Amino acid sequence: MRAPTEREIENFRKWKDNPTPKWKFIVIYGSLLWGTIAGSLAYFITLSMSGGAFDLAQFITRVIVFMIVGLLFGYFMYRGKIKRFEQIKDQL
Repeated sequence: MRAPTEREIENFRKWKDNPTPKWKFIVIYGSLLWGTIAGSLAYFITLSMSGGAFDLAQFITRVIVFMIVGLLFGYFMYRGKIKRFEQIKDQL
């Protein structure tokens, strides 16, 4: 186990007093942040490589798919945060 950084300790001290609910963390960080950003980037990278015209239906579809996958991504992020918290909770 690596030693926690000062920033990590400070973040977990705040989180220990007022933890983010699991569903809220998953939706915000997984679906809304990661899903919308990754979906938009994936669409625009594909668009620039193919040289086609902007298609709103494809863009919306891609973002929605990435937001759904983002729920799974958010779950694994939350699980990793809980595991790390359990590792360093004695140092808080």
